[in-house]
Amino acid sequence: NTVQNRLTKIDCITNAGTQVCTIDQKLAQTTTTSWVNDGAVNTIVFAPGSTRDNFAFFMGGTFTKYATFSQKYIAKINCTTTSCTLETNFFGNGTSQGASALVNAIAIAPSDDGSGYDLLIWGAFLKFNNISQKYITRVNSEGVLDANFIWTTSTDGADALVESIVVYDNGVSVIAGAFTKFNGQPRNRIVQLESNGEVDNGFNTILPYGPDAVVQNMLIQIDGKIVVVGLFDAYNGLVTG
Repeated sequence: NTVQNRLTKIDCITNAGTQVCTIDQKLAQTTTTSWVNDGAVNTIVFAPGSTRDNFAFFMGGTFTKYATFSQKYIAKINCTTTSCTLETNFFGNGTSQGASALVNAIAIAPSDDGSGYDLLIWGAFLKFNNISQKYITRVNSEGVLDANFIWTTSTDGADALVESIVVYDNGVSVIAGAFTKFNGQPRNRIVQLESNGEVDNGFNTILPYGPDAVVQNMLIQIDGKIVVVGLFDAYNGLVTG
C-alpha cells in the first residue's frame, strides 16, 4: 500500500533460487501530491556511473511539476543510499525553463570534447529554455544547451516529430521519425548527425532513399548496423516485410 505516484523503483535479488522483489523506499511517496503529480512519465534514463544504491536519473514526460517545483516536462533526480532529491537547478523553477511541450525520450551521448556525457532529448516541443529547438535538443549533464544544437533559422531542426534516436560510442547519432527535412535539407524520416550536430551527407536518405513512412524505433546491432521499424512498407524503394 505504499504510495507510488507515477514513479517507482523495484529492487530484485535472488535468494536460494527464488527471486524476491521489493519497492525501493527512497522513492516512496508520502502523499498523492508528492513527486510527479500532474502528468505522466514517458521515459527514464540512468546517468553513467549509477549503481544500485547510489544513482541519478533523468526523466521526461507530460508533467510540469515535481512535488511543488516547476519542472517543464523534464527533471533530474539524485539518489543516495538513504534518499532521493530533485536537482532543482536542472531546468527547475523557471517559467521558461525546460521544454515547451512533452518529452518522449532521452538518450545518453558522449560529450563532443570527451569530458563527460550529454543528453539528447526529443519530443513534441518547439522550444527548450525558450530557445527554438524543433523536436530535438542536446544538453550537457548540467543542462546547458549545446551551441551546435541551437537552431538559428526557422528551417533548422526537424520539420516534424522525432520518434527515435540511437547513439554510437563515438557520439554519432541517427535520428528518425515523421520528418522529411532536417536543418532545411531533404531527409526522408531518418538522418545521421556527426557528434558536432552537423548532418552527415554520406548517409543518404533523400528521396527515393529511406523509408516511405514514419520510423517509430531503432536499435544498433553488435556489428554496428541499425534495425529500423515503423509504419513504412518500403526502404530505398525495396519492399520490406
